[in-house]
Amino acid sequence: MGTLAPHDLRSTKTVMKKPIYNEVDGRMLDATKPHRTWPIPELVENVHYYMENGLMVFTQEYHLCRGRCCGNACRHCPFDHVNVRQRPQ
Repeated sequence: MGTLAPHDLRSTKTVMKKPIYNEVDGRMLDATKPHRTWPIPELVENVHYYMENGLMVFTQEYHLCRGRCCGNACRHCPFDHVNVRQRPQ
């Protein structure tokens, strides 16, 4: 058996991220849950979105299921708006 290459060692590390909370009810979300798939089979109100002034607002959970910033400067983007051309002020 050979030794592990440096890139193999990196893949075994656990990366700790700051906790993410559901903005609707304050529950802490687990980013490692296997139910986070894209596309989402069925949107659930107050989990994936909520209604505000007749408009659907996507939650942080929705964006985590999506897996990346869409570039639309979404209110609850957990990806720090990395794909937004001009960041919201």
